[in-house]
Formats: sequence, C-alpha cells, structure tokens
Amino acid sequence: MFKNVATKIAVFAFTPADGLPKTGDAAQLTAYVSKDYGAVTALTDTSATEMDATNAPGWYWFDVAQAETNADFLLFTGKSSTSGVKVVGQPIHTTPNRFTSLVIDAAGLVDANTVKVGPTGSGTAQTAKDIGGAVPAAAAGASGGLLISGSNAGTTTLGALTVTGGTTLTGAVSATNASNDVRGILLQATQTGVTIPTVTTVTNQLTAAAIATGVWQDASPGDFTVLASIGKGLAALSPATIATGVWQDATAGDFTTASSIGKALYTGNFVPGAAGGLLIAGSNAATTFAGLTTGALATGTITTTGNFAISGTLGVAGVTTFAAINTGTIATTGHRTVSGITTLTGGFQAYGTCALSNGILSIAELFVVGNTTLSANVAFGATSLGSLTVTGATTLTGAVSATSASNDIRGITVGALGANVITAASMNADASTEIATTLLATAVDGTTTVAESIRLHNSALGGKASGLDTTTATYRDLADSKDRIVATVDADGNRSAVTRTLT
Repeated sequence: MFKNVATKIAVFAFTPADGLPKTGDAAQLTAYVSKDYGAVTALTDTSATEMDATNAPGWYWFDVAQAETNADFLLFTGKSSTSGVKVVGQPIHTTPNRFTSLVIDAAGLVDANTVKVGPTGSGTAQTAKDIGGAVPAAAAGASGGLLISGSNAGTTTLGALTVTGGTTLTGAVSATNASNDVRGILLQATQTGVTIPTVTTVTNQLTAAAIATGVWQDASPGDFTVLASIGKGLAALSPATIATGVWQDATAGDFTTASSIGKALYTGNFVPGAAGGLLIAGSNAATTFAGLTTGALATGTITTTGNFAISGTLGVAGVTTFAAINTGTIATTGHRTVSGITTLTGGFQAYGTCALSNGILSIAELFVVGNTTLSANVAFGATSLGSLTVTGATTLTGAVSATSASNDIRGITVGALGANVITAASMNADASTEIATTLLATAVDGTTTVAESIRLHNSALGGKASGLDTTTATYRDLADSKDRIVATVDADGNRSAVTRTLT
C-alpha cells in the first residue's frame, strides 16, 4: 500500500462458533485504522461492500481516504454489530508514493538519466551534464566562464558589482558613468599614498552664500541633532516655547530690568497674589494694606457708608459703624466676630458661626443660619435664628421665629417658666387634641401604645366574655364589634397562647 494515497482495504468476517465465513453482514460492519501505533479511529467509509458471497465468502472491502494512509505503519481492524461475528483486520507497512517509478540498475543505483530537477511536477529530464544548467558553458577560469582568482580576473567585465566585505584592488581601477566622471567611487577621508590631481572644474560647488542659506534658513528641526549646538538651540525655539519661557517663568530673579513688564509683575520679587505682591482677589487676602487687613479687618476704625461685602472671616477690634449688613451688603461664609461697640442700622445676615460679644450692639434685624453666641447687651428687631445661645442680657423688641422640621418651638431652649405663662388662650384651638394624639401614640410596652393598652384593658374588664368553661376564652371589645382577646387556657385558667386585636 502506497503512503498517503487513497486506496481500499479488505477484512474477513467469520463466526468462531462454527469457523465458517459470515456472508450478508456488510451493513453491520465498521472498520478502524491506527496510524503509526496511534489512536484507533473509525474509517470515513462506514458502508462495507461484500466482495462475493459465493466465490469469496466472508470478505468485505472499505474505501480508505488519502489522509487515512498517511503513515509508515497502518493497522486496520473491524467489528460487527451481529452477535457472534468476529472481524479479522491486517497490519500494513506503507511504501513511499511513486517509489516503483524509479529506475534502478543492476548495481542497485538510481539511473540518473531519469532524474528530474525542479519544483514538483515541473522538472524536465536531466543528464549528469545537464544538472546545473545555469553554469556558464565556458570552462571555469576561461573568459565567459566561472571566475577563478588569478585565472581570468583581468579579463572579466561586470555590469554591476556589490561588495559588502573588505576588498583590495591592486591594479588600476576605472569607474565611469554616462557623464564620464568618477562619482561612482567614494573616496575615504584619508588617502594614504594617493595623489589627487588638481581639480580645475567643479560643478555645483559649495559657496559661502549656499552654506549660510543651508544653515540659517533650514526649516527642518530634525536636521539639528547635536546637543548644545546653536542650530539645536535655535530649532527648539517656537512661539509656544518663547511664550511659555517668558510668561510662565516662576523665578523672580530672572526679572532684573527696571520698568519691564516682568519686573513690574514681580513687585519686590513677590509673585502676584502672594503677600507683598500684586493684589489678586481671593489669593492674597491676608496681605496688609495700611490700616486694612483683608480676611481679618482687624486694624483701626472702619466706617462704611454703603454696602460692604467680604467672602472671608470678618473680625473687628475697634469701633465700627455700618450703613447696612445683609446678603446684598455683606456676604460671608466664614466666621463673623464683632467685639467692639457696633451700630447696625440695617439687617445682619450670617451663614456660618457668628459671635457678637464684648460690646453694645443695636441690631434692627438679625438672621443667622449657623450657631450664634451673644454675650453682650444686644437689642434686636425681628430675628430669625437657626441656633441661638445667649449668655448676656438680651432684649428682643420684634417678633421671634424659631422653627424646626416639625414646625414647633423645640429649637428654642428656655429656662424656668413663670406662673400662668402658658394658658389656653395663648395656645391654638387644636393644641389639646395634638397633645392627646401624641400622648396616646407613645409606646409603653414594647411597641404597644397607650391607646392600644387602653383597648385591651377595656375588653378584659368590661367587654363580653365567652368560652370561659372551655379551653378557648374570648373577650369582646366594648362596642361588641370584634374579638379583642382570644386566649387558649387550661382547666385552671392558665393562658398558654393569646391572640390580640389592637386596632
């Protein structure tokens, strides 16, 4: 059997019980193959063909695909689904494809006259002389033949020669092109022992102007590669680079020229926005200007006749008079501290911690959202407070509104109340109802409320009862509309389980 060639394989089926060949069993047979002692797999052909039930009983053949013969050793086996039938296979060592087409002489050598040279299927019959047909017909060393050192080197003309290794030319060298010049030869920097004749005519020679143009008008930054060279330094400059170097220079000492923009911006060598530098709102609020300290406002007497707004901490140590303080006049999110004698003829609105102390303050209207501490004599008009702590004598001349999320007055902490301070006349009409509702909804036993406890008491003490002589005692509500208590009891009245309806 040829290797890697589609073919057929025959197997023999018989019954061991009587030793007779089995006929008519083609549909029950399956053949298998193991290639080079590998796994046993079923053949692609699953339908056996019986050869001849009369003249070759028990013999069946299968088609074998090309891939199923691609091995040096093949073992074909088989089996039958018919009970009691056995199948005899066969081992086969394959033969290389077309091996028998070789011509071998009496000495066991391949006849070279039939050898083919070339890709598979495209070669032509060659003789021993024909092998290597690309070799020149002339003898090696002769003119037109293979080059042999010292033999035909002086008679050989090459159209193109590329030498990648070291080459020594001991004779005269002539290298010309269409212009009959020697541009085809690259001279080394040092020509030891070589005399170069005087050059009388040079085409496209370099001039001072050409060199200057090439260097100073070169617009390709990639041409400048030598670090620290003038070209490299100039090529790196661009409008963006220059602007960045000038306007983002953070070194004050770089600006030395008087009256220059850089010198003016770095006033006293302080960056703008820093203490001592140019004023930038919000960045150098702690910088002191004469009697004014922004962010603290803690020096001298400050008088404002119009609106006054600050976004930092406001601290006043002297006498201060304001025309008005409100969200349009003073807007602060930090701490407000007033420790001197202050008169506020407008409103005062604070959204952070506010401390008014150690002075006499007269405030027409005070609105504070955060924590507020008053420790001096303070007089107010209408006042709305988020949280108010008063440690000194305080007079409220206007209405006071202090509410919490439940719209009650739990946000105000008061001391002892005088007699008859809270009367029915001073309370809303539904106050008693609201108090009763709140009281009855209070849990007194686990989650059971006061109202639910009263319902249980009424039922047990005054409701109708039934089943007291049985194991189930039932107590009705006062309206006799539902079973309020249903208890499981024993003969002694002991309760083991209780069902309550609390609503």
